[in-house]
Amino acid sequence: MTWSFRLSCGCAFILAACSSQPSAEPSDSPSLDASTEDGAPLVSYDPVCSADGWCWASPLPQGNGLRSVWGASNSDLWAVGDAGLVFRLQQGRWTPIRTDSKGDLRALWGSGPNNIWAGGEELIHWDGQSWTKTSGPSEILVLEGSAANDIWLTTAGANVYRFDGTAWNETFPPVAGVYRDVWVGAANDVWLVGDAGACVHWDGSTWQSRPEVGTRNFTGVWGTQGKGVWAISHGAGSNDRTRIHHWDGGWKAVFDAEPHEHPQAIGGTSEQDIWVVGANGLALHWDGATWRRHGTGTTRKLEALWAMGDECWAVGAVGAIIHWHASSWNKVTEGGETWMNDLWVAGANDVWTVGQEGAMAHFDGAGFVTTDTGDRTRLASVWASGPEDIWAVGASGVIVRGIDGKWSRVSAGTSRDLLAVTGCGAEDVWVGGVQGTLLHWDGKAWRSHEGAAQGNVQSLWCGGKDDVWAGGQAGLLIHWDGNDWNSATLSISADIINLWASGSKNVWAVTASGLLHWDGQVWEPVEIGEGGLSSLWGSSDRDIWAAGPAGRLLHFDGESWLRSDPGTRSDILSVGGSSDGDVWILTSFGGILRKHR
Repeated sequence: MTWSFRLSCGCAFILAACSSQPSAEPSDSPSLDASTEDGAPLVSYDPVCSADGWCWASPLPQGNGLRSVWGASNSDLWAVGDAGLVFRLQQGRWTPIRTDSKGDLRALWGSGPNNIWAGGEELIHWDGQSWTKTSGPSEILVLEGSAANDIWLTTAGANVYRFDGTAWNETFPPVAGVYRDVWVGAANDVWLVGDAGACVHWDGSTWQSRPEVGTRNFTGVWGTQGKGVWAISHGAGSNDRTRIHHWDGGWKAVFDAEPHEHPQAIGGTSEQDIWVVGANGLALHWDGATWRRHGTGTTRKLEALWAMGDECWAVGAVGAIIHWHASSWNKVTEGGETWMNDLWVAGANDVWTVGQEGAMAHFDGAGFVTTDTGDRTRLASVWASGPEDIWAVGASGVIVRGIDGKWSRVSAGTSRDLLAVTGCGAEDVWVGGVQGTLLHWDGKAWRSHEGAAQGNVQSLWCGGKDDVWAGGQAGLLIHWDGNDWNSATLSISADIINLWASGSKNVWAVTASGLLHWDGQVWEPVEIGEGGLSSLWGSSDRDIWAAGPAGRLLHFDGESWLRSDPGTRSDILSVGGSSDGDVWILTSFGGILRKHR
């Protein structure tokens, strides 16, 4: 895998909550182009940033999950997703559109280019000029209709509503439950499918139940009016395969997916042109005679699709966008295929990330490019003493070091999983791991500090040869003074997940329950509101960042801690920077954002 894309966060579109107007295109903003191989129109997009200036660096154009896609035509397409994200494709260019919504959006449908509904935590409407919040239902799972005055939606609260052009009216199918998908062939041909085999049909005047699949859970349904209906179901057991069914007077199983595939959504253009997408980049096609798998170029979970003519679009987790044109799928999204665990910023144009199966990538100012260290072991932490001396540690005692671009495995005499690496120089490197593992490299040999720590060591900070902190499991927090390790006295027993300091009398630690500060005399908790943290970094004692689960991001200006909007609700695993004007965050599933000024 190679991440090769240009990055221009300085002239970006900002997704802000204060406006519902379409973003204006900066005249000096270069496009980020996704090339195609089959003659499909070239697709371009612009950087996506939050209201507080956090811009996606990987994947591009962005890494929030996309949950639904719909098009007025092949040249006018919409997609919605997490954190209120709304995307529009026009003239081959994907553009983020501002809305008043910050809640996750899961559903999307329109009767035309000037009448589009999107729903999730709330319901919003596009009138051709702007998106506005409505007073309609909330916690929406799916939207589908046949006309502007015939739109259906379901909610996570097991409600079903129908819009008549004026108001949303609740309707009550004969089988109560949560309905996961709706297909509307016409006002008198509506199918709802959901949990525990719930399947009902509306013929314009009455409901009929179609419960022939037992306790299997339906997740998708699609049909061609008068020519059959297809549905996806998941088994109640963990080993049951996902199944595709066809209705022609009764449900019949027509395809069993492999255990890893998990089909999620179904759609098409005719009974001879049906697509199914799902986990691990799955794309299945039915041509009227055979189900066939197609490569998509992504391993991400695909959650929704839309098809018209000889084109099809699918979207999914971590911002995945793929496009079928005539004969093959092309991946629009760049990067973001690998789960990364840690990030280290050595300079504004020198950023390293490490992750699963030995994955490592380097940003050189132009883009991220994968680095092959020759090792396929999971890497948990990365640190660099300089631009040509990079260290990474991981499972089974693995330590890899890159000197002047040449990588080699370093033996430190342990096979235990290693969780953290830091240092004060190339000849002063510390490594921590499970079961109290503490190792020190002096430039010539490794020394084990066995017995100094009780429990897993998962965070380290080095301020000098006589000033090192190690933190970890169940409130583990110890200090090295150059001769001995001394335990800190804490009032909590939460894991010490990360450490950072601007000096020996200004040390900060984040935990699963909050934040601690050391003033040279005592460790004290810091009030920052409810919730834990996972990472910490600063450029000075008046510029400190702390990050955690569900997109929690805080900034300390020397006086107080204030929230910052990173533009994602994904867990933030690591934060780092090169200066107060250049800060990076790493999110779960390998997403990377940058705040640069």
